[in-house]
Amino acid sequence: MSSQTSPSPKPPISPELAETFFEAVREYVRWTFGNPEPTVNFHQNAMPIGTVCRHVEDFTDPLPDEVFNALCFLVMGPTER
Repeated sequence: MSSQTSPSPKPPISPELAETFFEAVREYVRWTFGNPEPTVNFHQNAMPIGTVCRHVEDFTDPLPDEVFNALCFLVMGPTER
């Protein structure tokens, strides 16, 4: 009989990282085409918003409604807004 262990569950996203991700989403909404990638503060360091997104991509926590709504806004085309 083989012994298989399931991977340890990932701890929930920290409130600080969750808030930083939401700030990254807000900065993306405000980003003007052609300008440099926006940054947000995380652990008192400026971090590009793409890096923040990579930090949260493995989490499976439910999104707060305000974050979910902001992402839906981004996904919808200009004619659907």
